[in-house]
Formats: sequence, structure tokens, C-alpha cells
Amino acid sequence: MKTPECLRCGSPKLMHNMPLQDHYGDMGSKTRPAEVAVHGKPEAWFFKETSKGQLSLTVCGDCGYAELHVNNYRELYEKYQQAREPRP
Repeated sequence: MKTPECLRCGSPKLMHNMPLQDHYGDMGSKTRPAEVAVHGKPEAWFFKETSKGQLSLTVCGDCGYAELHVNNYRELYEKYQQAREPRP
């Protein structure tokens, strides 16, 4: 099995699943995991049928290149496809 390498510099020094924090509140005093949201019904005022996924990073220990990953990409893609379907 081949060791994963940095897409930018080819280094094997990768740090996986590093948390990405979203700072909010008074002057960014609070943190929560950063996330992405996809709405199944983006045109709705309420009940948009939203799916959310937490973001994490893979960071190269040699060049600092960072790559984002989302934990539930299949569910998000299904919701994305749902939003693109024609409505009656």
C-alpha cells in the first residue's frame, strides 16, 4: 500500500483529520467545528431539508498545503442532487 503524499510537494509528512474551527460570538470568543450545509429545498422559507457535514483538514508538514474534507459527503451529494431536481 502506497503512503499518501502531499498533492503540492509530494511529502509523506501529512497530518490527517485536523479540526477546522469556526470562531463566532463576541470578538470570536467561542469556537465550534466548521461545517458545510446543503439545502434539499433551497426555495423553501422554512424546512429547507438541510444536511450538514463537519469539515476537517489534511495539512502537509513540509509545505503547509491544506486540503479540506467533509465527513458525510455521500449524504451531502444526495441532498445536492435533490435540490437540482425539477419541481412540479
